[in-house]
Amino acid sequence: KYKKIVDEKLLLKHFQKIVKQKEDKKDEGNGAPKKVEITRPLASRGIEGSLNIGVVYKTFATTAITTIVDGINKGNDNQFSTDDVINLLSLFPVDKEGKPKYKDEKIALDSFTHDLTPSEQFMKKLYSVPLIREKLIVIQMRKQIPSNLKELETNIKSLEETMSQFKRSTLCRFLEVVLAVGNYLNNPRKLARGFELQTLTKLASIKTNDKKRSLLHIICEMICNSNGAVLDFIDQVSSL
Repeated sequence: KYKKIVDEKLLLKHFQKIVKQKEDKKDEGNGAPKKVEITRPLASRGIEGSLNIGVVYKTFATTAITTIVDGINKGNDNQFSTDDVINLLSLFPVDKEGKPKYKDEKIALDSFTHDLTPSEQFMKKLYSVPLIREKLIVIQMRKQIPSNLKELETNIKSLEETMSQFKRSTLCRFLEVVLAVGNYLNNPRKLARGFELQTLTKLASIKTNDKKRSLLHIICEMICNSNGAVLDFIDQVSSL
């Protein structure tokens, strides 16, 4: 009985296979159209890139694409927020050499013979803007001007305050001592008139033969023995 059941199942499976083969042949004889996989024009971006296009498209869903294109062409930075410009720039990435990653997309969109999705239509309109990435970068830079000016003003005020403290402090006298010591060690007959400020960072790395003290220690000891008030610049120039 067990063997009979197994045989019936095998027979049913074989029968279904024969029926399917006959149906396939029948469809071929009737000229049934075969399914053709369509490659979308933005397929090279992958799933993540396509999702990004969809997200950016939705952020501009309430704005006519012609208005967006016109604003980019005219460089109207008041029309876009900073996030808008960043989002639009993300649609046109470049490689390490600064070349467009998807340079063939415009041709693919223009030559696509099937219906475009809303996101694809959105990208096609954006690609109609000549040098769109460069224009978006210009808009981005113009939007950053106010914040950059504010930061620049802050830095200038800080520099002016530092210079004011510098002139009132004994730091100049300390630098004169460093210059004198440097001239003595390098060439007493050929005196230098100055040195780069980054030289000060090397004072602590120049050691004595026993490696116990640095040139900075020796200079400070010399100043303390002659006029210790010169070292008061440490408290006088608080902005440094």
